[in-house]
Amino acid sequence: MNARYLVRRLFSALLFALLLAGLPVLAAAPPGMAPPAAAVSVAIPPVLKNAPELARLLRDWDEQSVLAIEVARQAPRQVLDRAAMQRTRIEMASGEKIELGKLFDSAFVAQRTLDQQVKRIPATALVGRPQFNEAVVEFPDRLLMVRQVRIVVRDPQQAAAAAPELAKFLSPMDMAEVMRARVDRLKPDEQRSFRRYLQEELPLLDADDPLRQAWAEGGEDAVLRAVLRGEGEFAITDQLVVERRLFNDGGARLSAEFRPLVQQHRQSFTLAPLRPMVQPAQKFDAKTLAGPASRGRQYQYPAGEQREGRLEFSEPFLAGFTIGQELAWERRWNFGAGFLRISYGMGYGFGLRIPVALNGRLEPTRSTRSAVDDPGRDLTLRMQAVTSVTSDAKEDYYARVGLAKAQYFSGDEFVFTAGSWLSLKLYALGKDWVVLNPVNTPWTKSHSFTPPLGGTPQPFFTFAVPPELTNTTLGAAGVLSGSLQLGVGLNGTGTVQVPYALLVDGSPVLEQRLILANANNHTETLRLPPLTAQPGTVKQHGYGLRLGAPTYLMDVSAVTRLRVLAEVRAGSLKRSVATDWLDVMSLPLGRIALLPHAGTRTSYQWNEGVRIFEARDPADPATMQEPRSVPRLR
Repeated sequence: MNARYLVRRLFSALLFALLLAGLPVLAAAPPGMAPPAAAVSVAIPPVLKNAPELARLLRDWDEQSVLAIEVARQAPRQVLDRAAMQRTRIEMASGEKIELGKLFDSAFVAQRTLDQQVKRIPATALVGRPQFNEAVVEFPDRLLMVRQVRIVVRDPQQAAAAAPELAKFLSPMDMAEVMRARVDRLKPDEQRSFRRYLQEELPLLDADDPLRQAWAEGGEDAVLRAVLRGEGEFAITDQLVVERRLFNDGGARLSAEFRPLVQQHRQSFTLAPLRPMVQPAQKFDAKTLAGPASRGRQYQYPAGEQREGRLEFSEPFLAGFTIGQELAWERRWNFGAGFLRISYGMGYGFGLRIPVALNGRLEPTRSTRSAVDDPGRDLTLRMQAVTSVTSDAKEDYYARVGLAKAQYFSGDEFVFTAGSWLSLKLYALGKDWVVLNPVNTPWTKSHSFTPPLGGTPQPFFTFAVPPELTNTTLGAAGVLSGSLQLGVGLNGTGTVQVPYALLVDGSPVLEQRLILANANNHTETLRLPPLTAQPGTVKQHGYGLRLGAPTYLMDVSAVTRLRVLAEVRAGSLKRSVATDWLDVMSLPLGRIALLPHAGTRTSYQWNEGVRIFEARDPADPATMQEPRSVPRLR
């Protein structure tokens, strides 16, 4: 089955359930995405303080801005200016590399229009020249792009005539009302806030700022009128946060970034052929190996073979995938004596994760043989796959396998969540007028289930569709109430495929795949190759075992289900009807191969086995053994 076709069918079934449910897909952000509901004190890192491109932005530091939110989450690595952007390449999912500067420009096309407007403003209407600040703040897993257009307005009417964006911003103002404005006519709390602004914030403005000039010429009322007219700073600052792994388009991203989700080609999951260590066939010849019988030899080890030791292991792995995309955007309008900031974030999470713990033992871990020859050695490997993890231990399990914390999603095996958040703040005349902090309450249809191993197909999960949407509400004037409810779910069963290798002195001499089709113990016999040595000498080899991360092979079907929930009231007769989900129709989706989850551990290796062979002289009376041919590995 074509992989992308399979993904589309699976995803389409899930989206169909969502459409029927009529739920908002972007109601709130996935866990770990939205900022905290309450502002958190965030210190400005030195790497930002040392960037001249961010000087003006940091002067108005806002602890609920997307930059501050990102700094609270992770430390920034560096700040890139325009020249550094042109030298930096970003790799797309297709493998193509594009210049970061081009990506930056495509993100701020709207601001380019504002550039042209402010450049047309006559110099007499401004204090100084327009300023354009551009930077990219690099974080470990994402990029924050920021661009600012800033002017200081001396003559608002003249400036607005050349810049429609500024004219639109100032349009609600009634100039006659502005000329009558006085501080003592403000509400008492507004008077206190504005006078605090005059005392604490106004002195921080540049000396040539029109608001400071107004203070010098006419006091507090002159400053108030200047602010209302639109004098002073006017700046628009946009921030955009994107993940470093750009252009997540589902299938392409899975293939390039997160490893394949499904089989890209039809495969037969048969055991790989034996890969023996290449050795020439040898035979012991008593005539050539024997020494004088009368001389005899002293041997270090007793005749025969001794075996001992057992390796027991329990190693956690994770198969599957977790994908998601997060985006945060912010625009801030700075004006005389205040600002308006609107921040918005959105994202989704989608994944299927199968915990597979491999429990087993290998024996022996040490063998000593003192004999004429060494025909090789058998090792016994017993292994069991466990796919269930208790709910209170899932996050600990994910931490052990190395999954990124942002991908835990409460430990659910099936992840389907999406959301968005909105934050805004209006600060003017020394007062907070509106403060809306985001609330992280994501919409989610994620489920936790126990991945099956073998046996008949088991239900993974079911999406229940509200009966109001399917017109299946049951009701009859107080006699009957309830519903016939539609559900869309997945059924399936699975097996675990484990690649393993027998190691000799760190190198593989045997590579195989073990199929674990149920939760029972499976036993394999592994054979170490023969050793050869000159009579009277000792040869020692180390051996070990390497387990690759398992693949979970899932045979799945999309299932349409129905259930009845009803209450009967027929006079004094009262009854309750409630059925389980009844499978009505099943659509096979084929086999999905869930490979090791990206970013998690890929193998377990043990190399502490010891094998000793002491070669005895076949002509030595102390041995009294006939030499044997060393068997050839096949």
